[in-house]
Order: sequence, then C-alpha cells, then structure tokens
Amino acid sequence: MTHLDNVLRVAHDPIMRKRIITRMKQLIGKLPGCATVQSLVYWAAKGKPPETITLAQIWPGTDGFRDARLKAGWKRCTDVALLQPGYVLFSQDKAGRKGAPDHVYLFMAWADESKRIAWIFDNNSANLTKRNLGAGRRTPFAYALYTTS
Repeated sequence: MTHLDNVLRVAHDPIMRKRIITRMKQLIGKLPGCATVQSLVYWAAKGKPPETITLAQIWPGTDGFRDARLKAGWKRCTDVALLQPGYVLFSQDKAGRKGAPDHVYLFMAWADESKRIAWIFDNNSANLTKRNLGAGRRTPFAYALYTTS
C-alpha cells in the first residue's frame, strides 16, 4: 500500500478522523494551526497511531510542514488539472507575508467537471468539505505537494 493509499484511508475513515481530531485538540494549545492536523494525517497515514504522535513530530506551522515535505523529496505541482487524491494543497501567501501560505488542506476529489470545486479534508471543518480552489471567500490555490512513494 502506498503513502497515497494510506492518506486516503485515513482521511475517509470517520473513526480515524475522530482520533486525529482528538489528538489535535490535546496538542493544539502547544502548537496551534492547520499544520497540526496535516501533520497528524501524515503520520497516521504512515501507520503511526494518532495517540502516540508527539509534539516533536508536528511541524511548526504551514511553512514548517511544507519545508519538511520538500526536504523529504516531495514534488511540487502548480497545475490544478493534475491534482490527485491525497495531494497536500497550499493556498496563496498570507497578505504581507511572502512565502507563507495562508492555508493547507488535503485534496480528495473533484466535486464538479470544471475542476474548480474540490472535495477536501480541512482542519477548519474536521470533515470532507467542498472548496472553490480558484476564488470565493478563501485564499486561492497556489500549489500542491505530493510524494511518489
């Protein structure tokens, strides 16, 4: 089973999502932010039970999560049409903070044929939810990171 298969299994499993969210709430006072959820999903997809994930294994913030994945050899994709389930999506930068993505979330599937509305796993809702990747109330998509292993 590949890492992508495991990400999909973890993100679609309601019991595992609950375990991840419970662990996130335990750690959130020590390290807030959406990267906490993405780090937990990443480690759970690697087969590590969420309850055993330590603060040292959580990347500090969205930038730290991105940098750790790039250092681990993950690839970057900027073409929305090429997104695949399990890709980690990053939004455009925060206002006034060049190189600091505003948000990070997991791409699960397309919700429409135009490839503008996606099903994502987002820490804000702790569930699968739809998101317009190009516009709307939230910061638009900038790039995705993915692993081939």
